[in-house]
Amino acid sequence: IVHGQLVAGSESCRIQNPISITLHGKRPDNVTSFPPNASYKGIVVSGLLSIHGKQFYRTWTRLATTMEGGSVDNIAMVQHEVNWEIGQEVVIVTTAVKDSIEFHENEIR
Repeated sequence: IVHGQLVAGSESCRIQNPISITLHGKRPDNVTSFPPNASYKGIVVSGLLSIHGKQFYRTWTRLATTMEGGSVDNIAMVQHEVNWEIGQEVVIVTTAVKDSIEFHENEIR
């Protein structure tokens, strides 16, 4: 077992740009593997993985105005200030009378 740390950024010094982490090397011979159809499910973690990226404030908010279904202008007015970026995925969830598949009108934009 190899114990170690992979640290990228910190709470006081967050990474602001995209990063790519590539692990190279050969799996040691003494690593225990289980067949894919084994009834045992588990994971063993040894070491520390600490990644601190850009923090987005207000990961969710409410719409400030009603959006019409099928709206093509792609503008949603929200109640609170956010720091979301162009290209990020926004999920708009309906206010449904009943929580069931028949009333599902949620959209991803």
